[in-house]
Amino acid sequence: AVIMVTSAAENRKMECSNGNVVSSSSCSLSAQNDVTSTSSLSALARAQALDAPTPHSSVGGEYEDHEWWVSHEDLFSKARQEWGRLHPELYDAQDHVETFEERFVRNEFRNQFRNVWVESSVEHETSVRDLFQETNAPGVYGFQMFTDEFHRLFMEELDYQISSGIPLRRPNGMNRYGAILSELGLDSIVTVMIDRYFRPVGQLLYPEFMGTKDAEEHFSFVVRYKMEEDVELAEHTDASVVTINLCLGKPGFEGGSLYFKGLRWMNNELNENGAAIPTETATFAQRNEIVMEPGMGIIHLGRHEHAALPLTGGERTNMIVWLSGEHGVVRIAKYSKEEMQEAAAMRWYPRMDE
Repeated sequence: AVIMVTSAAENRKMECSNGNVVSSSSCSLSAQNDVTSTSSLSALARAQALDAPTPHSSVGGEYEDHEWWVSHEDLFSKARQEWGRLHPELYDAQDHVETFEERFVRNEFRNQFRNVWVESSVEHETSVRDLFQETNAPGVYGFQMFTDEFHRLFMEELDYQISSGIPLRRPNGMNRYGAILSELGLDSIVTVMIDRYFRPVGQLLYPEFMGTKDAEEHFSFVVRYKMEEDVELAEHTDASVVTINLCLGKPGFEGGSLYFKGLRWMNNELNENGAAIPTETATFAQRNEIVMEPGMGIIHLGRHEHAALPLTGGERTNMIVWLSGEHGVVRIAKYSKEEMQEAAAMRWYPRMDE
């Protein structure tokens, strides 16, 4: 049955967004009182009543309790429809691209990208590239693309969805706490970010490794570092050609810096089974630290080995976007000069006016 939410639910949204939620159960309990049908028939109430499995593994946990989560996918989807959305404008970015950019993309980024989408000259590409400054970790670029309003609304939406009491699946095989954005319905805004900004920028910054077909798919999620939950992350590489990492908040956290070493799989040699032979670059023995702050983003190759140092206070939430080829393929071989020239010619198509 479709559950109609009364005006009390709107009051609940206001309370959750204003930080008046003491715990997830307080919003969850009020939600049960807000639905007009019997709670026993509500998908939301049934989802809230489940005893979700606790994530344990910090390595290789991608399929931890996989069958349980798959068996409840439909229930959770219906429950989220009943729970509703705090900031609907975060969910329809693909249908309102100009509105998204006007509200959520900083002026200097919006203007420079519009210029290059209209005319992909060397001058305009250089202006875009200058927006992404190389950090003290070679090959890792920092930027501040999105407005304070975007970060605030996105964090409020995450807190609101978490407060629903609907179980959240771990985001990946190493992080135990966070959420997969597609399961929250927030994939639209990520798709706009990729199509308008991150795909062409990835090709611009890493032309040897990212071609025209290396952002056909993406996997996006948020990770949460918090005392008595996950506080650090071991050294690893990502299942991506290029990774985008946005620090959303929360302001005031302590510690939790990232560090980068070198690139894996750089010599294109394969063993007898056709698998890449791991190799080290000259920078692999070095550890280049990057201090993350709310509003800051970084972009790097997925094969760039990195880790998160221990959080010592507060809470840090980051949005992560992995770009890959079709079927999740991560190419490691370098492109030829001819292939790079072909990709460069197609980087900014279709044009904004087409």
